[in-house]
Amino acid sequence: MLPDLIRYTEVADARYIEAFINAGNSIPKAEALFSHILNSQHVWLSRINGIKPEYKPWDIHPVADFKELHTKNIAEMNRVATQEDLDKIISYSTFTGDRLENTVRDILLHITNHSGYHRGQVASLLKQNNVQPPVTDLIVLKREGVL
Repeated sequence: MLPDLIRYTEVADARYIEAFINAGNSIPKAEALFSHILNSQHVWLSRINGIKPEYKPWDIHPVADFKELHTKNIAEMNRVATQEDLDKIISYSTFTGDRLENTVRDILLHITNHSGYHRGQVASLLKQNNVQPPVTDLIVLKREGVL
């Protein structure tokens, strides 16, 4: 299941990146929210790896950087899903200093779910700015043969 969810996240995020590139104009609120998606993926992966993240959850990236960040995140998600013990407990600190623990598996599930939650919000922001959001329904992507 995890490989499927990671692949879905990869395809769906890539479609949104293309929508931003092709939008023809800046949509700051949507770009900030999509930056948050990429940053959150990075933060959680950094926690799994026991390293300090380069970005905070609400840092804003230029659209031109989205593809590179996305590519790095997806590669690391795939590495973790195939090379790490999914039942390993990860201890980490939140940005507010709370100490928490979760399994690698639950963190990866959270990453994919959290990304989808915010893609829905980005879709609304794109529509409000007369940009058609991409189709990212999992069942449609299955029918298209991309998943």
